Amino acid sequence: EDWGVVEEVREFQTRYSIDMAIRGTNILIEVDGPTHYAVAPSGREALGATVMKRRQLSGAGYHLISVPYWVWPSKDSSLAARLAALHPLLAPALPLIRGETRRFVAREEEEEGE
Repeated sequence: EDWGVVEEVREFQTRYSIDMAIRGTNILIEVDGPTHYAVAPSGREALGATVMKRRQLSGAGYHLISVPYWVWPSKDSSLAARLAALHPLLAPALPLIRGETRRFVAREEEEEGE
C-alpha cells in the first residue's frame, strides 16, 4: 500500500515545492538534505530558510513531517523502503488528519500546464 503518497508536488497556497504529500490529508513530508542544516554545539540545527518554510506551512494548516537526511534511505531505495522509514514518523500524525482535501499539483502536471 502506498498510503496515497504523492511525490514531488507544489502546494498552491504557499507555492512551496514539497517532497511528498498524503492525498486527502493535511500531512506533508519533507526530506531535508545536508544543505538544510548547520553544525552547532548542540548538534545539527535547521537553517533559517528551512525553519521559515516549516513555520509557513504550519501556519497554512499543514502538519509537516521533516525527515532528516541521516535517517532517510538512499536515493536508490524502493518506495516500500521509503514508506517503511516513514511509518514511525507518520504514526503520531495520523490522529491529526483533518480529512480535508488539499490541492497539490505534481510537477509534471504543472510543467504541462505552463
